[in-house]
Amino acid sequence: MKTRNHLKVLFVEDEEDDYVLAQTWLSKVKEYDIELDWVTSYEAAVQAIRCNSYHACIADYRLGERSGIDLIRQAQALGFHAPIILLTGQGDRSVDKEALESGAADYLVKGKVDADMLERSIRYAIERKKNLDALRESEERYALAVRGAKDGLWDWNLKTGQIYFSPRWKSMLGYQETEIGDQSQEWFSRIHPDDLHQVKATLATHIDGATEDMEIKHRILHKDGSWRWVLVRGLVVRDTNNIASRMAGSQADITQRELAQERLKYNALHDSLTGLPNRSLFMDRLSHAIKCTKRSPHYLYAVLFIDIDHFKAVNDNLGHMIGDELLINVARKVESCLRPEDTLARLGGDEFTILLDDIKALSDASIVAERIHKALAQPFYLDGNEILCNVSIGIAPKESNDCKRPEDLLIHADIAMYRAKTAGGKRYEVWQPEVSDAS
Repeated sequence: MKTRNHLKVLFVEDEEDDYVLAQTWLSKVKEYDIELDWVTSYEAAVQAIRCNSYHACIADYRLGERSGIDLIRQAQALGFHAPIILLTGQGDRSVDKEALESGAADYLVKGKVDADMLERSIRYAIERKKNLDALRESEERYALAVRGAKDGLWDWNLKTGQIYFSPRWKSMLGYQETEIGDQSQEWFSRIHPDDLHQVKATLATHIDGATEDMEIKHRILHKDGSWRWVLVRGLVVRDTNNIASRMAGSQADITQRELAQERLKYNALHDSLTGLPNRSLFMDRLSHAIKCTKRSPHYLYAVLFIDIDHFKAVNDNLGHMIGDELLINVARKVESCLRPEDTLARLGGDEFTILLDDIKALSDASIVAERIHKALAQPFYLDGNEILCNVSIGIAPKESNDCKRPEDLLIHADIAMYRAKTAGGKRYEVWQPEVSDAS
């Protein structure tokens, strides 16, 4: 019999009913044995956190005179590394924003939470924390290696144009001592074409005396054909007439640092499971589409809100691993129905959104919805299971009076999707103001 992984979770909540409900939900999780440690006050939570023996913490936003935000900050000060998920009685956009900015792993509204959502939030928060810890450890190891290594050095005679490149400078690019000469073109010819103008401009500005020192990062061609990021620092030397005669400096390989930063930027804007844009990136692109309509009244776009019908049954009957695989496969299928300029995003759970950008007619949105239903008509075969997957789709086209906020358009699409689901699912509905008002 397979042993379930043990997770110890701190639950901070002064209402016993909420604790009992959470305990009941989490006791039914099949993949994990979750031990829920319950405390009822901010002070008790701080004492428990000092032990630092938890895999995760779930805390109510209201903790007497203190808040869950205060608990997060105190936990950070105490070196508590487990993810903290906040619960609140009602959704509040400003609290949501503050929670995420303070470092909360997730923010859940009690009335909208169910057993699957709570378990998934804990599981994803712990997994994200592991990935971030691994990335941080990797960056720390790289930082130590950089401090222990010598940078490549260069010394440029501005009068003759000759440059001395140290052996380390050459080996940094994959070359032996005798493979690189002493002319400036040995450097400039290897700089990425998109960076060359800025490098020369920065050098010229410093040589002309407009800056006290020179620092710039750019890409440079390695012998193996790859591009490496380097940080170049330099300082000009002037003669008795204040004319620049020499310039010397160093070159450090910062490729791993740049790649790590790019990974962080990517992860901040993409869903970790499917690799699709997340809510933040989707809302940014939707905001851009709305701005385009102000500049061009004839500019058209539409938002589609997709929800998988009966997805909970897949998780309950086949497990969350199969559920996750289904989400990935659905994402790929839906992607195949779209143009490169369209945006498919995963909001969370089994909810996806699409921005159809710069379409010819609003009827194009219905055509795409039909295309998605057709693409999903064929069953998925996952780990020996045949799964039929249907979706409900809500469509919110650009309105004649234009939505001023992207949130409004997303709500309209959500309402239309809900109408499609209540009508039996496996269909799409277009948002209509008069229908929403009547309901």
